[in-house]
Amino acid sequence: MGSAASVHDSLDWINDTRAIIQKAVDKKIPILGICFGHQFLAHFFGGTVDYLWDTVKRRGVRKVQILENNLLNNDQEGDLIYSHQEGVTSCPPDFDVSARSSMVEIEAIVHKSLPIWGFQPHIEASKTFTTRIGINGDDFKKAKPFSVLLLEAFLKKIKI
Repeated sequence: MGSAASVHDSLDWINDTRAIIQKAVDKKIPILGICFGHQFLAHFFGGTVDYLWDTVKRRGVRKVQILENNLLNNDQEGDLIYSHQEGVTSCPPDFDVSARSSMVEIEAIVHKSLPIWGFQPHIEASKTFTTRIGINGDDFKKAKPFSVLLLEAFLKKIKI
């Protein structure tokens, strides 16, 4: 999920996460990266992560268009919560861009053959999280249904 760290930071826990992700990939365990996790997966697989708006951190709710991504059966659009300054600026090889918005060209990625998805928006956002980052309750309520739809779609994919 989210982090104050950047994928470019040299921190012990980031190095530990690399090892964990590699083991999960080797075992084809489904992975869902959100915000920092999305950026981490893109970086891990050879994509580029950089500032989106000249080091400015932006927060709010934006309309995101989900493209074909094998989580949902068809293209859909909905409001999602965001809070970030960095994002994926080039898609890694073996991945497709699976969502976009007018603010961010790569809102989500999906691996072409492995069960790996990444979302820049905070599809996991709770009321507590949104209040802490300054997003009002009405915006949280507006974004919650689409967030739940995406999370439930992932959970259905990992159901055995």
